[in-house]
Amino acid sequence: MGGRGGASGLSPQSATQSFLKAGIRFDDMNSLNKTAVEQSLSGFRDVLRDMGIPLSAVNMVSGTDAKGEIMGVNGFNDLVFSKSVYSSLEKAKEGSKSKNGYFVTDGLYGTGAHEAGHMIVNEIINKTMKSSSVLERAKARRSYKIEKQIIREAKKTYGSSPKISGYGQTKPSETIAEAIADVYTNKSKANPYSRVIVNIMKKKLRGK
Repeated sequence: MGGRGGASGLSPQSATQSFLKAGIRFDDMNSLNKTAVEQSLSGFRDVLRDMGIPLSAVNMVSGTDAKGEIMGVNGFNDLVFSKSVYSSLEKAKEGSKSKNGYFVTDGLYGTGAHEAGHMIVNEIINKTMKSSSVLERAKARRSYKIEKQIIREAKKTYGSSPKISGYGQTKPSETIAEAIADVYTNKSKANPYSRVIVNIMKKKLRGK
């Protein structure tokens, strides 16, 4: 890939082309496997579209040498792919596998959907904390303020807070992201609790 001209050969319907058409810059992506990136970008794109978030809300897409994550989104809506994991389709698929049910879903599409969940929280923070300073918004992200609010509301609506996945139990932010991945990849088989979480997120994006 590497820059806007690097996605040649992909169909006009590809997720990569969708982001490029939205004006998103691709950086340091030459060593990444195009097919693996495309599959994860598809999950990311489809979730954002359904949630009513324009692709232009993404700041940039890039490769990263950082260890410990397969794919990630930061507070500036930079979307990053691990160079080591996405260096081949086989490695990327292996990294996205749900071992012993730890992740709510298998596959690279689900990885992209999961990361979209983190970006949606960023957008909710930007929408509901418009008058807050950059520092206050950053503090909200670090403390999982929005995620905790959503989980409390979901528990009140659903009546309990059942486990979505092992990974979803690690942090409030991962509960939210796994709920998104569950609904958008498992569809009719998704945990009803995940659906409650996603519906609350949609309402918050609409300012309700």
